[in-house]
Amino acid sequence: MSSVGSRNFVTTEDDHAGIALTVCTLLATWTVLCYAVRVQQRMALASGSFGPDDIVCGFATVSAIIQTIVSGVAISDGFGKALSLLTASQVVSAEKALYAAQLLYIVTLTLTKASMALIFARLMHIKSHVRVCHAILALSVVWGVGSFLAEAVLCTTASPWSLVGKTCPNIVLSWEVITAFNVITEVIIGLMPFWLVWNLQTDRSRKAAVVTVFSLRVPIIAAAITRVAYLSTSIPSSQPLLTGVIPFICMETEMHYGLMAATFPCLKPFIANFNTSWGTYDPSGTHGYGSSGHYARGGRSGNNGDASTSRAARELTAARDETLQSGNFKNVTQAWSDKNHIRRNGRLSVGSNNSQTGIIRQTVTCEVQFEDRNEDTRFSDRSSDHDKSVL
Repeated sequence: MSSVGSRNFVTTEDDHAGIALTVCTLLATWTVLCYAVRVQQRMALASGSFGPDDIVCGFATVSAIIQTIVSGVAISDGFGKALSLLTASQVVSAEKALYAAQLLYIVTLTLTKASMALIFARLMHIKSHVRVCHAILALSVVWGVGSFLAEAVLCTTASPWSLVGKTCPNIVLSWEVITAFNVITEVIIGLMPFWLVWNLQTDRSRKAAVVTVFSLRVPIIAAAITRVAYLSTSIPSSQPLLTGVIPFICMETEMHYGLMAATFPCLKPFIANFNTSWGTYDPSGTHGYGSSGHYARGGRSGNNGDASTSRAARELTAARDETLQSGNFKNVTQAWSDKNHIRRNGRLSVGSNNSQTGIIRQTVTCEVQFEDRNEDTRFSDRSSDHDKSVL
């Protein structure tokens, strides 16, 4: 019988390091894949679709990868094992690496919250709503800086990373306070979709779709609370490096799943349903963020819709140009819409007459007037009860 090669990690009652490493590596892989798909989606859309929320999410992903590497160092040095299996130097090395991983965990969470706030700000069109999103962004940054400093200068009586022997007396209380404010910020972010769709005139199923997509972050709160609950028993225990595996898994789950949840609204088919219809018309059928910087989707209207759109657009444009060339005109807000399209200020956005319809819609009434002062004639085009996607 051929001999079986030695394993790097063997799970026993005194060694759970293999479990910790498997979980954090697997979660990190999923996080990278999610962000890779997000980048691919952005690159497939029109230029300018890669926005601040994507950039911040990219930094958060890099921070999460570094945190996973540092966590791997902690596990390699002895985290997840009983103290009887480790030397004194291994214990100190594992403590320091775990401490660094916890600081990076705070940095990653802060960047993830900031990314979510920027997504909401990008979807909003009312200045007061955008200011609320920026306030959430500021609150997230304040929480991150405060939490980082609280852990960095935890106490002066012992090393802030020490878990064995002499430890900081308020280490559990510190994490309880940090987690409390962490949960508060997550609750605020979780309520944003409800506020976003509350007054919109659309059917409940579309509102529910928006809320559901953004509410996928709810498990983060459960992971954060569970982590603190286990920390309160693992840190005072006689085997903090061994019993700390469960709160470590909760920490990794919260961090990586939070990043993945920040990407969910940006992935297909979600990107197809978060459409402002305010982007620039693209004859190839691929649409992204328009010049206004809001979400758009890819897709083609039917041939009949495109033909009628082109004819109506040319007729209105010809009338406009004739009026403008005469030198006598009044107003010059241009708007055009039919069942599937809206044209504003010379830019045409694709509507939704296929399966990829916008989730949120509101009724809009537009009026365009051209006046020739010499002949005292007026051209007016009205269009009412047409749908405009907001997301």
